[in-house]
Amino acid sequence: MHNKNLWLYILKFVIVFCILYFGTEAVIGLSTPEDYYSSFVANYLNYIHPLRTSLLYGAKGFLSVFN
Repeated sequence: MHNKNLWLYILKFVIVFCILYFGTEAVIGLSTPEDYYSSFVANYLNYIHPLRTSLLYGAKGFLSVFN
């Protein structure tokens, strides 16, 4: 019984990981002005830019505390 639960958990994990990973890759690919560009994705669904900006400014603020 435990073995079946483990395989079900692993299957669910792999499915969710693939959806999130390849979804992020799709957003990156559609929001850069190279090959396939979607202005809708770049303007409204691009969560990567605010995440990147907050990480950079957060790290800058943290490092400025320690000079």
